Amino acid sequence: MTTALRWLLAPVWAAQIFTGAKSFCDNRILGDVRLNERGLHVWRVRLANRMAEARRAKLASRLSPEDRAEFAANGFILKRNFLPEDQFRALVDEIGRTEAPVREMKQATPSPAGSRSIRKS
Repeated sequence: MTTALRWLLAPVWAAQIFTGAKSFCDNRILGDVRLNERGLHVWRVRLANRMAEARRAKLASRLSPEDRAEFAANGFILKRNFLPEDQFRALVDEIGRTEAPVREMKQATPSPAGSRSIRKS
């Protein structure tokens, strides 16, 4: 990548610090080893956790105490027999007949110990 292009992308990369952007390879700021050694990644994880807690607190009044407790314990709420049996069977049958494209997600691998760069060269 040329120096001029890096300078043009720098404001975009900086703004992505406050978003859900995750790629250390595509964003030179997020992938900067020195910034991450100084706590950038830890700060972003803590910020994301605070934001998620704020959203959950805002929505908590819409849930029963039992549902809140189940979510706190398991990370999800299970509603058994939510649909009448006939609707549930129809839904299961429809899902079984549905053809949809397959999608694959690849996670980045950690950089080798002692590496000074997270990005690929």
